[in-house]
Amino acid sequence: MPSFDLTDRVAIVTGGAQGFGKAIALALAHHGANVAVVAREPEAVTVGRERPHASVLPVVDEIREIGSRAIGITADVREQENVDALVAQTMAEFGKIDILVNVAGGSWGETFRSGPLVELEPHDFIECYRLNVLTAFMCSRAVQPIMKGQGKGAIVNIASGAGVNPGTGQAAYGAAKAGVINMTKSMAF
Repeated sequence: MPSFDLTDRVAIVTGGAQGFGKAIALALAHHGANVAVVAREPEAVTVGRERPHASVLPVVDEIREIGSRAIGITADVREQENVDALVAQTMAEFGKIDILVNVAGGSWGETFRSGPLVELEPHDFIECYRLNVLTAFMCSRAVQPIMKGQGKGAIVNIASGAGVNPGTGQAAYGAAKAGVINMTKSMAF
């Protein structure tokens, strides 16, 4: 099998401080990519009773130990000005963007909740959509002109089986991930 070589490629990974995002950022680095790790917090914090927000700093350190270059970017990708800033910061540091992996998302968070369909409010659906679909759209739209100008690039949107198979208490999340799947197909045209 030929080597999966990403030497000198530059990747942005949103939601890169934990879970799938962290694993993807590290895998890209193991194959030679330089990585901009994006998360909402520079250091780990817990907000009230909500799940903790992980830190970008340990992931950046791990990537550097692998031998790739890395930067940690604090950004809430639900906000356009944060998206524009993270793209500008990545370009300033690396001079190009070859790969975008949209991992940021979730089935619940500090602005919305999951649960049985009849117990959710419209706000829960809107915020779930905003976190899972709108963030991927905004980040993709922000890097597209750069990739087009370079004549190449790859955008990967992380969805979920919940987007094609309903699950108990997952109506808003499933609908949002179905949106990610459909948007990704549309982007491929």
